[in-house]
Amino acid sequence: RWVRNSAEYQALALQTYRVAADRVAELARGRPAGTWAVILDADETVLDNSEYQRRRALLDSGYTEPTWNAWVRERAAAATPGAVEFARAVRAAGGRIAIVTNRAEAVCADTRANLAAVGVAADVVLCQPPGESDKNPRFRRVQE
Repeated sequence: RWVRNSAEYQALALQTYRVAADRVAELARGRPAGTWAVILDADETVLDNSEYQRRRALLDSGYTEPTWNAWVRERAAAATPGAVEFARAVRAAGGRIAIVTNRAEAVCADTRANLAAVGVAADVVLCQPPGESDKNPRFRRVQE
């Protein structure tokens, strides 16, 4: 409820992303465009899944993989406040956007579509392959 309705959450998310955008602009100076990237997580970092949470709460129920995957397939998550502007700032400074998420590979196309629909043009979206819960191998793939 707080995430969905409070002015404080909106302000904190926007402030965080604005500070990050300022810092990216500083760090990008002198770096050739396209040679660096920012890695972000999808859920509750770029995509706001509070609607999924709200729906589950109405049912007095929590997360389940089938309901989560159905939610992801809806492609209905909104952008976290400030995320779109931050992604644009990264692009304007010459950077790329990499999303590393533990969303299942089976819903990765839907994740990419949802990101694009909210205005986050990710260069790469790396979802969780079967049997790989650790994100570190995916972080290494971004570097490579």
